[in-house]
Formats: sequence, structure tokens, C-alpha cells
Amino acid sequence: MKVSRLTALALLVVSGPILLYLFHGTAGGFFAADDFQWLTSARDGDWSDILSIGDGARFYRPVVRLWFVGAVTACGQSSSCYHLLHLGLHALNGLLLFALTFMVSRHAFLSATATLLFMVIPGYVEAVQWVCAATEVLGALFMLLTAVLALRAAGADGRRPAVWYLAAACALLAVFAHESGIAALPLVPCLLWLTGRKDLVRANTLWPFALVGVVFTLAVVLANWRNPLLTTGDYRLGTHMIRHAFDYVASLYVGPHTVAGYLASAAALLAVAVMGSVTARVGLMWMLVTMIPFLGFLSGVTSRYQYAPAMGFAVMLAALFAALMHALERRANPSVAAVVVALCVIFTAGRFTRFTGEAIRDRLAWFDGYRAYAGAFRAQHPTLPGTEITAPAPQQPDVRPEFIQPMLRWIYEQPDLIVKIDGEPSQ
Repeated sequence: MKVSRLTALALLVVSGPILLYLFHGTAGGFFAADDFQWLTSARDGDWSDILSIGDGARFYRPVVRLWFVGAVTACGQSSSCYHLLHLGLHALNGLLLFALTFMVSRHAFLSATATLLFMVIPGYVEAVQWVCAATEVLGALFMLLTAVLALRAAGADGRRPAVWYLAAACALLAVFAHESGIAALPLVPCLLWLTGRKDLVRANTLWPFALVGVVFTLAVVLANWRNPLLTTGDYRLGTHMIRHAFDYVASLYVGPHTVAGYLASAAALLAVAVMGSVTARVGLMWMLVTMIPFLGFLSGVTSRYQYAPAMGFAVMLAALFAALMHALERRANPSVAAVVVALCVIFTAGRFTRFTGEAIRDRLAWFDGYRAYAGAFRAQHPTLPGTEITAPAPQQPDVRPEFIQPMLRWIYEQPDLIVKIDGEPSQ
């Protein structure tokens, strides 16, 4: 298939799910929780704040901070603009996933199916709806670019050093968008190995990625030595990671979180690993590798953390549909096989879409709690009497008091505003 036709197919496949988000009102969403801290930091900070590793008590994510600086410059106070920019990132990831899947499979139907299924999976909706989840979306974008560029370089027998360095640069951007971007480093050798390029899995080829790992490790140590998420034990290695892995898989296919469901998932994944096609194994590998950084959290499954693993899951599922079509074509009329598989894909995508619509509306309701509080407060206080004020405790159950101050700083454009919440200690 010609490149122009492939591009048109990719754009067509991506546009439908984007319209789904728009139809359910994503562009009209407000902000919530951590959004206000990212926005006020981008608007009121300076370049030294963006590039500074900090005081050892917060994550170091300069790529995302730069993204928000650009977004604030472009969008100002328009919440719709931020959501549309974020949705644009999601669309770009869909196009990159199509490109990566086609590079592995050389199969247009499989690539289109993988992209469609990824774009409508309900598990990660929070990552697309919540503006501050740019950490996950940008991290996944640079992981995809890393993989695409690595395969591009490998296509020339590894004799494109500039492309290798560019792939390593994208891996560096991935880890500085979100710590889970470290998955980009094992993804590259695994991808090369599974696609028959074992001769490139060697130190003199992959050393730029090892260097990225060293830089990342130093930054993590310097930035997180007093981070409460790590120092208080909310994240640690243990057997709980196995259960969380099965929970993530169950969430991706919207299945039961039961022992029977776990056993069925284990059997299916083992079958793919042993008997699956190259593309199916690549999808399985991508899902598991990108999932690993999130399994240590004691809190369990988090919606937005399913974003990158969902890509691998979709590729694996699409490869299974392609294998089904191939098997049916050997036993029946090719047209009949195509219809049967198309109906299976439509049913799966339709099932995902129904849950996705519900998840989108749920997140919008969460945003509306913050919108309602902000609107009511603004109606009573068109202007503020000073830089220190008292605000009422939120009545909306989803609005947390600790985010009232950054929200009011954002709305009133007062970076030095101090807010005390009735019944709460000073922030």
C-alpha cells in the first residue's frame, strides 16, 4: 500500500475516536486537582524553575513543565484550548502507534485495527481527559518515537548512527516527561530481538540508551531523595506487583478482577508468548514492559497509568484478529473470513466505546465540581480584598481543600495569594 494511502487510513482511524471524545464534551471540560499546580507554576515561574532539579522533594519532569509553559502561552485562561491540545497529543500517539505497528507487521488491516482499539480503550480515559496527565501522554509519545526511530535505524542494518542518537534523545525526553519513560530503554533491545534484529542487540549499538539510563538515575536520586511518595513506602517492590499486573490486564479488556479472570489472562498471555506471531509478541512485550514501572504502587490500578500499556494490548489483540482471519481464509471464502473478523473487531471496539463514553462523562463530572466551586466563589468575590483570604470548605465531594489555593491563584491571576480554608489548617 502506498504511503499516501497508509497516511489517509491512519488519519481516518484516529479521527473517529477523537470525535468520540469531542461528542461527549471533552473540549468543554474544566480543570481539576493537580492541573492548577501545573498551570500556575508554568504561568508564574521562570526558566530557572523549569530546569531546576529542585529541593529533593518533588519529581523532575522538565519536558512536561516546558509543555505547560507553551500551553499557557498559547491558551491563557481557556480551558477548552488546553483540552484540545491534550487531545491533539493523543491523536498524534495514535498515528505513531499505526506507524510502529505497520513497521513491525507490514499489514495495513492489523495496524488500523490496533490503532482503533487503542484509541477507544476505556481504561486510560483519565489520561486523555485530565490535562495534568500530559506526563503519561508525552512520555508515551516519546517512547513511541524512540521505538519508531530505532526500527528505522535498524532497517539500514544499524548503519545510521544519527538515527540511533535521535532515538536515544527521544528516550531521554521520555524519562524526563515521566519516570515510567524508563521503559523506553528495555523496549528498544526487546523490539530489536523480537523483530529478528538480534545482531544489533550489542553494547556498541545500544550504549546511547545506557547513557540515558545513567543520566536518569542521577536525576531521580537528586530529585526524589525526600519525595514522600518514595520515602513513606507508598511505592515498593513485592508480591503485590503480580496481583497489580493481572488487575491492569483485566482493566484493559474490561474483565473480572477475580482469580478465575487472572488464570484466564495468564493462560492467554502465555499462549501469545509461545505461539503468537511476531506482532502479537511485540504487543505483549510492550504491554508488560510499560506496565512494570507502575506495579510497585501500593494503591493498585490507576486509570491514567494504563495509557502506554494499552498500546501493547491493542497491538496484541489486533494481531490475534489478523491470525483469526488468516486461519479462516484457509478454511472458508476470504470474503466470509473478512466479514467475520470485521464483525469481531466492530463488536470489540463497540464494547470498548460504550465504557469509554461512560468514563469520559465521569471525568467531566469531576471537573464540574471544581468549576462549580470556582464559579460560586467568583460570583461572591468578583475581586479579592487582598492577598490573604478565607475560602469556604468545598461542599462538592470530589473537590479537595489542598487544591483550592492553586485554583484561586489561577483564576484570579494572583501568584502570591494565600488561602485559608474554613475548618482546615493554613496551607
